[in-house]
Formats: sequence, structure tokens, C-alpha cells
Amino acid sequence: MNNTKNTDKYTFPEISVEDFDNMGNLEDHVFSEKYNQRKEKEIIAMMKKNRLFGNRFAKVAAAAFLVLATPAAVYAIANNQIANGFWGNDTKQNVASHTFTTVEEAKIKDDGTVSTTKSKMPKVEYVPADQKLVDKYIGDNLSFEPIVKKVAGTTITVNSAVKDKNSVIVGYTLEKKGGIDFLNYSQLDNETKGAWLNEDKATFSYNFLECAGKTFVDLKKSTGDKLYCYDYMQFNEDSFDAEHLTLNITEYTKPLAKVLSKDNSKDYIKNNTAVSIPLAAKTSMHTLSDGKDSSIDLSAISMKINLGKSSGIKDLGESEYMSEGIYRVEINYKDGSKYTVSERNIDSPDLGITHKCDSEIANYSYLCGGTRDENIIFNRIVDVDNIASVTVNDVTYTIK
Repeated sequence: MNNTKNTDKYTFPEISVEDFDNMGNLEDHVFSEKYNQRKEKEIIAMMKKNRLFGNRFAKVAAAAFLVLATPAAVYAIANNQIANGFWGNDTKQNVASHTFTTVEEAKIKDDGTVSTTKSKMPKVEYVPADQKLVDKYIGDNLSFEPIVKKVAGTTITVNSAVKDKNSVIVGYTLEKKGGIDFLNYSQLDNETKGAWLNEDKATFSYNFLECAGKTFVDLKKSTGDKLYCYDYMQFNEDSFDAEHLTLNITEYTKPLAKVLSKDNSKDYIKNNTAVSIPLAAKTSMHTLSDGKDSSIDLSAISMKINLGKSSGIKDLGESEYMSEGIYRVEINYKDGSKYTVSERNIDSPDLGITHKCDSEIANYSYLCGGTRDENIIFNRIVDVDNIASVTVNDVTYTIK
């Protein structure tokens, strides 16, 4: 092998990263696992050195990129990977409205068969990650300090996180030689409740103590031995605007199914580890009001709708959820465009709400309704400065 380094760095035509990624009429090149691992290490090293999104390098030498990624190329790749992982449509696919059947194994009918439930999945649309908006609204608020922990033959690597006052998004990987069998995940899980632990296989559990939400698995990038995961979570009431997350990992002597069936699961704990995950400053929040007693707290990544009497939804008391009366959420931009976050059919005499739509929509990464509020994490970056108003049902909210 010729080990002579190529010092002629000006012999290749300049090409933008976007043009290079979109070059057509070329045979797809499959990089080796060794190359991909090396590239990933370079990305992490570069991000740790520069901390966050700094200067943007728009041009690289295409052929040189294939041989050895330059710092500029590494930086551009990292930029793109994070944005597309959290919000883009590079690895997330649009979902057409469809009906699916859920098997309830714990419920047995009189004829001895398991009970099933049919549900309708709303339409979901993803858009390309807008890097300019990521730079503008996220900027130095992205945490990128990889933290690695090993448990039961599995490596958990927390790579990045971003938060606002109410919500947090965390990107991490799960890696295990021989295949990951302790997590249930699929396209349908991504569309609905998210990935979840296989209690018959998993001998450990993990969670972030300050928040809860949904796990999305990147099915395009993941392999049998390594999963790329994104958790979209709402902070617990006692943890709003937390400065760090606590990754809690508990390893057991038996699979979770056996542990959970016992009265005292603590007897089966083999080891418990709490790891602090530092978070950068929160993304800026803005308050929108209907001019009465309802309001919205909104950032580029999420929104919290605070429902009052002016919302038009009846308050049935602490035990009932006013948020169940929300049937439409739309962000209206100054240029006339619109981001329909959600819309659904509802007929609730108790809440005083009736609405019909041609197509139900769920353009969000996570939604959690409360008694008098609803928290939504967007599936794209919102251009806050270009917002004219937000519509919830038929009520209009404007920035104060």
C-alpha cells in the first residue's frame, strides 16, 4: 500500500455540501463499518473541540472528502446529522392516514380469543431540517458532550440534547454485539407510543428521571447491533428548566418480566447507576395571548397551551382533561404560510366541543395533555420571529 500523503489539495473542483449530497446518476457507494466508525469519531472529536455550531463551511473538495474528511466537511456532516436526527425528514418518512389493529394479549374474550382494538393513525408530514433556523434558534443551546455507560453487555452513548423551559430532546445510541433484543421498536411504534423495553429479554431499565416522553428509533440509520434513538420528553412538574438530566440505569439479576411480577423488585437489583447529563442554556420562550385568560408558551422546538375559560372548552374539574377538547393547532406565519401541528375529529358534549375534518393530522414528535394545559414538541424547527399568530380551535393567540 502506498502510504504517501496527498498534499495537492487544490486539484479538485469545489462543490457545496448540498450539491454533493444530491449528486445523481452515480452508483451508491457503501462505506465500510471501519470507515463509518472513524467518521463518527471525527465528528464527535470536532464537535467537542468547537463545542457547538460555529462557522459554516459551505464548500469541500468532493474527491478529498471520500478519501479523508476535512475538518470543514466533518463540521458540516455533524451539523446536518444533528438537525436531521432531531427534526428533519432524512430518516423520518411521511405517514399516510391508516387503520391498524392492536392486540391486547391480557384481555381474553368469552370465545377464548385475544381482544383486539382498531385505531386510526392520523397523517404525519415531515419537512427538511432548515439549517439556518437551527443556527438561529438553537445555536449555543445544543449540548454535545458524549457520555458513555455500559450495562449488561450494552453500550449507551448519550450524544446530544436541546431543551426549552418545558421540553427536552435527547439523541443517543444503544449498541450490543449479537443484536439488540431488549427493545421493541418498529415503524408503527414510531408512529404511536414509541419504542419500549421487551420485559422478557431486558435485564436492565433506563430512563431520564427529570422527564418522560416517547422514544423514536431511526430505522434507516440503525442496524441490528446499534440503534440510533431520539427521546422527545416533557419535564416533570418539579423539574422545569432543569440544568441537567439524570440517566438512571438499573440492572437486575433476572429479566424485567420476572422482576415486575414480584412484590419486592428491589431484591433483584444487581446495580444502580445515576449519570448526570449536562444541558446547555434553554432555547428562548415567547408568550402568546388571546387577550383574556388563555395563553401559549412557545419556542422553536415546542409549545405549551394554557387553557382558560376563553379557550371555549368547558372546565369539568381537576379529574377531567380540558386538553381533550383541543381539536386543531395551527401556526400562522407572516408570509401567509401555515404549519398545521394537529387536527382531529371530536364530538364531546361534556366539553362543549364538536369538530369534523377531512383528514386528521399529527405533525408533532410528542404530545402530552394535562387537566388545563397541553404540551407539544414539534417535528420541525419553528421560525418564531416569522409567526403572525397561533390558532387553537377557533381562538387566535398573538405574541405579547
